[in-house]
Amino acid sequence: MRNLPLLLLCMALVASLGLLWQVRRTPLAWPFVYADALAALMLIVLCAGMALAYLVRSHTVPAIGLPGLVLVVLAALACLSAVPIVSALLLLLIASLLVAPHIRQPAVAMPLLLASLAALVAALGLTLRGILRYDDPAAGTALDSLVFWFTLLAAVIPALPLAISNQAHAERDGGLARLLFLYPLVRLFTLGPWNEGWSLAAMLLGGAAAGWAALATLTHPTAEARALAARRFFLGLALGALGLASSAGVAACCYALVTYALLCTLPNGIRLPNWVNWAQAGALPLTAPFMACWLAVGAAAASGASVLAGALWLAALLRGVALLLELPAETDADPRTGLPAGSALVVSGILAPPIVAYLIQPAVDQLQGGLTAYGNLSIAPWVGLSLLDSGNRVVTTAPTLAAAGLMLVLVALVFLLSRLWPRSQQPDSPPEQVPERSFVLAELIQAVPWLRAANSKKARDHDPR
Repeated sequence: MRNLPLLLLCMALVASLGLLWQVRRTPLAWPFVYADALAALMLIVLCAGMALAYLVRSHTVPAIGLPGLVLVVLAALACLSAVPIVSALLLLLIASLLVAPHIRQPAVAMPLLLASLAALVAALGLTLRGILRYDDPAAGTALDSLVFWFTLLAAVIPALPLAISNQAHAERDGGLARLLFLYPLVRLFTLGPWNEGWSLAAMLLGGAAAGWAALATLTHPTAEARALAARRFFLGLALGALGLASSAGVAACCYALVTYALLCTLPNGIRLPNWVNWAQAGALPLTAPFMACWLAVGAAAASGASVLAGALWLAALLRGVALLLELPAETDADPRTGLPAGSALVVSGILAPPIVAYLIQPAVDQLQGGLTAYGNLSIAPWVGLSLLDSGNRVVTTAPTLAAAGLMLVLVALVFLLSRLWPRSQQPDSPPEQVPERSFVLAELIQAVPWLRAANSKKARDHDPR
């Protein structure tokens, strides 16, 4: 009975795959259910992530049991609901369950609650305009700035690295649920196309969230918070790619969500083998983080958003450097630690073309009515992925290959920096190995002649601080 949650999650994953196969061409519209490829894809990502998390953590931390199964059931109802207001209420219920253990810490509890309330306001806006279902033929007329801005707010708040210093335990179950708050924003393409201002706002907020998460990965004082910020980078990456409002952008967004779900399965507070750390940093080619950044940069280049492409590439570089600089010179981690999650990162990156072609492409095709005609997705086996414009011309193979080449060069530089980084600066070093500030200052004064001379001329009553 101990593995019963894993069995149920696997059964839910198989059912989600069957649902995707059933609705890959035509969505199923029932009185209270709207099942299409996008909803099936979200369920596949969530069920696969929860099952992998159970497999990874069952021997290290308490296994995911009833809370995880309740989360999957509520998420399934939220994704399959045809009524926006019901979907938003379910998101609010999910957020309430996640923040219930931390209700005494407002900085931890408020972000998800604010995101769910923003989604609820957007759903109320649709309802007050007489739109009760996503598949209503007149639903496009209800999509206005009020609905969009609150939906965008609900998507960007969970992607920001806010109040993550005390959230390591909550992220064990709550981190994977954060991708659900991006679902209403993607669902807006069902109602109709976005205007240029909305797309620009989503790109700016997504790029800013990704850059903020990358900076937090480098500068935050606690190791747990740096790890969580490194994962939330992919939520910002997904939001920025979604703002392109093209089929390539939606595909890059969905693949970034897949990568985020896989990274959430890595255990917290446990030393991982170096190859797993390199994989999650995106420093290994053809791994899921590497391919997610590659797809997002290529989609931005295909849409002519060169500033967004450069910003995402620099943020990915900063994130990778920040993660790899923390690697200790020697590690005593068990090679089997994190093996399922690390292997999933490698396998999902190598199999990115079929994942995009058979899991993500059906959702992109069904959302095509709300997307621009520029930047269609095409599979190129010898490249991995390439993008075509509306004239069926390859427009991003060269830029993405150039970005991949630059990332390979930067991998070598990061490897060199990680080897040259002082051992005492590693976060895994015991506190007693780090010399005190006064001792370091005294040694520095004795070693540098001009500092010693200047220090001898100080007045006795001078404050050395």
